[in-house]
Amino acid sequence: MDFTAKDENIYKTTDLRRPKPTSVGVGRSYSETQAKKSVGWWEPAVEIFTQVSAWIAGPIIIALFLGKWLDQKYQTEPWLFLLCIGLAFAASSFGIVRITLNYIKKIEEESRRQAQTKSQTIQTFTDLSQTKKSS
Repeated sequence: MDFTAKDENIYKTTDLRRPKPTSVGVGRSYSETQAKKSVGWWEPAVEIFTQVSAWIAGPIIIALFLGKWLDQKYQTEPWLFLLCIGLAFAASSFGIVRITLNYIKKIEEESRRQAQTKSQTIQTFTDLSQTKKSS
């Protein structure tokens, strides 16, 4: 079988295995949108774990070093250290509550979206069955 240059160009420009990126939403291509949809079941859990762990460990570690340094500088051992740890605990609590509320909001939005999709599907099937009965 003899291919011409024209035939080769057809095979080069036509790639049926992967879709061409097209604009979908602001700043997202088709492939980025598809990648977002194909998230593993474990990824949201790892994301939540990482965020909560950072809000627990971050402020406490900062308070530990800051409190020790302030106590050494002002010779107030252990009062500024304890104050910093208390403030870190409050900051950690605030961060964890904020993360939790954000995820609760995301879950409620997703549930609402799924309920709308389900009701639209039911409505479509109802309309189709009524159309068949009337014909």
